[in-house]
Amino acid sequence: MYIWLAGALAGLFILYFFLVRKSNSPVKEEIIPDLVREIPSKAPSSHKVPPKIQKSAPVKVTHKELIDSYKGLQGAVIDFDMKENYFAVCCEDGTVRIYKINSPTDTKAKYVQGILEKNQPTAIALNSSGNIVYVGGSQDLQIHQFKVQQTGQKRTLEVEKVFIKKHFLKISSLCYTPTCLISCGEEQDITIHIWSHTGDLLFSHENKQLKHKRMLMSRDYNFFSIVTWLGSARIFEITKEKKTQNFSGIRSVMELGGHSQGLSTLAFSVDSHFAVTCSHDHNVKLWNINVQYELRENPVLLKTLKLDDGMTVPSACAVSDKRVVLACEGCIRIYSVPNLELVNVIENAHSREIIKIDLIQGVLVTCAAEPRIHLWHID
Repeated sequence: MYIWLAGALAGLFILYFFLVRKSNSPVKEEIIPDLVREIPSKAPSSHKVPPKIQKSAPVKVTHKELIDSYKGLQGAVIDFDMKENYFAVCCEDGTVRIYKINSPTDTKAKYVQGILEKNQPTAIALNSSGNIVYVGGSQDLQIHQFKVQQTGQKRTLEVEKVFIKKHFLKISSLCYTPTCLISCGEEQDITIHIWSHTGDLLFSHENKQLKHKRMLMSRDYNFFSIVTWLGSARIFEITKEKKTQNFSGIRSVMELGGHSQGLSTLAFSVDSHFAVTCSHDHNVKLWNINVQYELRENPVLLKTLKLDDGMTVPSACAVSDKRVVLACEGCIRIYSVPNLELVNVIENAHSREIIKIDLIQGVLVTCAAEPRIHLWHID
């Protein structure tokens, strides 16, 4: 019996040892792999994705007629005046320059520069010697006389005198002649003033032709006229004293009429033989003004050109013995003389409306409200 009891105890001891050993043994952790969601692949699409469009630089318009340009100006051009050996320009930032040129195409010529302080220029006129320039001011409505000053090797353009105020609206035009300086206002400021070169007021004339727009002078200084809201242009001659050849007065010698609406611009040829008038009635008239007006001979209408009704009326024009040039917005249109047949069209000559053109030594000079002045072949 004791032997059986001892055997039972030994069996219990062995069973207990086995159970304790198993409970203390390290349990091997079961590693469960991460569940990765399988993304079903898209079926190939028949729609092709358009390629990404890259922005390209704007296309530069080139013209075969363009000779060169006066560049390097900081502000948009307001007005210019070119003589045989000098070229003056004023810009909206107040810059005033005089270039010493050998020809109209001498765009790399040296220049002297000044600033119109506290004003924006509205008009410019250059004397024939190239050392004095007259500039209209937008704020004070006065004429500022600039003169080239030499200090050692340095040359500057300084205001020497400011004329007394006579205009009550913007000075739209200034014209230099060997005997005087003429100033013209705009709109209801219809009195033109004639000044000595040093700023003395010589004469005033009320031009009773409704609103003024601008004044144009013939290059030989024989005539000047004013673009007004009437359908005609009155041509004035500057009279001189016989002994001294000084200014003595002005007189109306011709009238270029026949338009049904106000004028938009006009021009004289270099030799004062021809004139062109452009009107809001979409008519352009070419005139022979080489007549004996002293004997009351009237100017002769050579041709009338009817522009398309949808065309913008010319903002500026020029005329020679061979060509009539019209500026319509930023476009240049060239016609023959005397038949006014269309010879050439220069599209997008300027990106803005052309405000002034001139024919000088066979070169067309044009400007808009941009910091550059273009030079063109027209023949």
